[in-house]
Amino acid sequence: MADLETKFNEASDLISKGSKEELVPAAAEDKLKLYGLFKQAKEGDNTASAPLSVQWETKAKWDAWEKNKGKSKEAAMTEYIAEVEVQKEKFGILPPCTATRQTQVSFEGNEGAVKRGVKGAETRKFGHIGVRK
Repeated sequence: MADLETKFNEASDLISKGSKEELVPAAAEDKLKLYGLFKQAKEGDNTASAPLSVQWETKAKWDAWEKNKGKSKEAAMTEYIAEVEVQKEKFGILPPCTATRQTQVSFEGNEGAVKRGVKGAETRKFGHIGVRK
């Protein structure tokens, strides 16, 4: 069970923090499928009353969770992990820290580090970019 929870948490982190290459934009149905499985795994059966139909986003989430009613925590976690793998390939989702992601580095705000005595934090400013001495 601990191994399953670890894999579930890793899959959840990938979805919430991962970088999307946007090979194909994720459809609402894909997002809702993960939402329903996640809620079932975390909270169990949906016991809330159905929202009004005019609350379309809330109703769609409620319906997605309701579709998983009766599934055990383990079954919902297993399905969630499998669905994340499918969507990872389909939508080009990358782990949060990958070499292919471009990162922007800003040296603004180093004045506080200099005041605190952080070694190597001194910079000379050229416009908005700080350059280390």
